[in-house]
Amino acid sequence: MSAPVAPRLTHEALLYESESSFLSPAARFCLDGLAQGEKVLAVLKRHNMDLLRGALESDAAAVEWVPADEWYEAPGRTLAAYHRYVEQHT
Repeated sequence: MSAPVAPRLTHEALLYESESSFLSPAARFCLDGLAQGEKVLAVLKRHNMDLLRGALESDAAAVEWVPADEWYEAPGRTLAAYHRYVEQHT
């Protein structure tokens, strides 16, 4: 009997210089995760959130969106929020 497989969690950071260098890899990352039946949490600046929502079109409804200025307000709260999110989705 094989051991159960633990859920895989991925945290990606993207360095970019323009909207296009942000949008293509971010959209691909989200769509790949959704296609695999994974939960996708996008913590972004509001401008980038609007861009990505537009690129994802109807798939945007399956993504959980959080404005970065709210999520990263305080390190302790950010870590607690990540912990809650992981507990809810694993």
